Formats: sequence, C-alpha cells, structure tokens
Amino acid sequence: MISAGGPQGWSWSRLAILAWIIVTLAAAGKLAAAPTKHSVFPIYRAGVDDWLSGRPVYVEREGLDLYRYPPPSLPFFGLMQPLGLRLGSFVYTLCGSAGVFAATEALRRRLLPGANQWSDGHLAAYRFAVLLMAARSLWNAQANTALGALLFGGLACAATRPWAGASFFGLAMLLKPTVLPIVMLAGAARPALAAVTLITTLAMAVSLSVPLGGRAVELWEEWAGHGRSSMGERRAAFRDAWTAIVSVEAAARGSLPELDKAYPRWWLPASGIAAAIALAACLARRDLAASGMAGTAWLLLMGPAIEPPTYLLIGPWLGWSVASGARLGMAALALAVASLALPGTPATPWLAWTPALLPLCVASLAAWLAMPPPARPKDETT
Repeated sequence: MISAGGPQGWSWSRLAILAWIIVTLAAAGKLAAAPTKHSVFPIYRAGVDDWLSGRPVYVEREGLDLYRYPPPSLPFFGLMQPLGLRLGSFVYTLCGSAGVFAATEALRRRLLPGANQWSDGHLAAYRFAVLLMAARSLWNAQANTALGALLFGGLACAATRPWAGASFFGLAMLLKPTVLPIVMLAGAARPALAAVTLITTLAMAVSLSVPLGGRAVELWEEWAGHGRSSMGERRAAFRDAWTAIVSVEAAARGSLPELDKAYPRWWLPASGIAAAIALAACLARRDLAASGMAGTAWLLLMGPAIEPPTYLLIGPWLGWSVASGARLGMAALALAVASLALPGTPATPWLAWTPALLPLCVASLAAWLAMPPPARPKDETT
C-alpha cells in the first residue's frame, strides 16, 4: 500500500525530487573530485581529443576502454571539451540528470494511462523508481543518461508531435544504434512515426557528419570496422537474459558463473523470434506506452552489450508498474533494489545467482506487460 502523504509540510513526491537533487549533486561532486575514478567520461574526452588531433578514434588506449559511439556523437561530447575533465564531468552529470528527470516526467504526463490522476504517493513511487534505475549511470557519467533522456523524450512527443519525437529518436540512434528495437516497436504503434523517424535519422546522420569535416567518411569506416570486429562479443560485465541463464545454472551446480561465456548458436535466432512476437503484439495493440516498454524489455534481455547502467532505460516502466500497484512490479522493484545491495560479480558460489537479478527484474515487467490489463484505466492523458 502506497501512502498518500509525506512528513508535515512536505509531500512524498517533493521528497523524491529532493532525493534526485541529492544523488545528482553527490554524483557530480564525486566525478569532479575524482574524474578518472569509476567514470567513463575520460573515454568520451579521449575520443574527442583523437578526432580533433586527426588520430584514429576507434582504437585501444592505455588505461581506457574503446570509444564505441558513432561519429556524430563526437561533436556532442565535444561540447564539454572546453570545460576540462573535472568541470566537464560535473556539468555533464547535472545535464544528464536534469534531462532524464524532465523526459520521464513528460513521458508520465503524456503517455502513461491514468498517470495524471495518480496520488502523491504513487507519483513519489514513480520518481523514486526512476532514480533507482538511473543512479548507476549518474554515478559514473554514462552516456545512458543522454540516451535515456532522448528516448523518453521521443516517446513523450511521439503521439502528438511526431516530428519532435522522430528527432529525439534519431539523435538516440546516432548516439547508440542498438536502441533500434525501442524505436522500431514505437513505430509499430504509430506507423507514420516510423517513416518520419527514418527520414529524420538519415538527415541527421548527414548533417551531423558535417562538423567532422574531411574525416567524416574515414570515421564512419573506422566505426563500421569496429562494429564488425566486436559483433557477437561477450564480456563479463554484460547483464542480459543469457547472463541470467548462466548464473542460475551455476547456482544450481554450486559454482561461480562463467559470465563471459559465449552466446550459444541459438541465441540470434531466439532473439529474432522474440522480436517478431513483440512486433506482432505491438502492431495488434497499437499502444505507444506498451510498445516503448516492450522494446526496452527486448533490448535489455536480448542485448547486445547490456551492462548494469543500461538499465536506466527501464526506470519509467518500473515506476509505472509500481505506481499501478502490480505485484509483478513490486517483485521487479525488489529485484532492482537487491541488485544494488548485492555484489554484481559474485565472489562465492552461494551468490552465483546475483548477476541474474537485473534481467529477472525486466522479465517480471515483461510478464506484467503481457498480462490482460482489466484494472488499468483507459488513457485519460492528453
């Protein structure tokens, strides 16, 4: 049962905003104080440095992971370059947090059934759930904050402002093309949106390549070559449905999970079948909120390259299920909280199951989405 009120003089929803501010300032302050510790922002800065210096961008760097984002992302991250590493990390975190909060609020108001009639307690539950899933990305300056803001903003605009929604989606795909399932299933709910998004994305790819100058074609070829070489890559940091399978099997055997175990041959066909089922369901349902949630669940469960910070993308859908009072939503929330409290990489066999927590959280939400919704009111939002 979600309480309707907070401490005297406050409301729970305002306390949730205060929690957002505290977590954001703590993350931004930590990144400014130690910009190279548990942060991926130096990777973005190094990629921009290499681009501006005429050096190859998609190469190994000592002490840093690869820069993996498409060439149009370089001018985006370049906006922070004049600020330096410390101030750039600080400003990037503030902007990312503000973007995610604003976009998820817009998504709630415009897209979620009955959300404009939620009580203060339900609204607070939604905001806390979004913060819970965003915390990892905020803490190490992940690109997922910008990605989430763009995707959530796109979904919020898609129903009434298709060109604006398509613009957000186009920018999201130019930052991380693997979000295509979310955009694709949103297009299944709004077919006209799919055509507009395709046109907008192609136009943006061309226009945003202009700042790259004479190196544009070279950089696109470098990025494509990196994509081909890393196709099917499996790292121990990944947290998708295959992680859950490997972890549960290891727990049953009483051993540590082999988290970097290669995907089986049946994984790609299984992903295709799951995508086809989700697409058919979204075409039949024509519900933009359900399509956005289904695309997010498919992406997080089937991959590729899903790490714990990527689960920021499930935040508003977790908040929706919890605010709706769904038992599966509460189960998903418990799994999400446990994933923060327990070690993500188990050191002992009796914790072998912990890497499965986040995929199981999403699986719970997917099961809730698939259930008949007799208790959910018709969409009264505008």
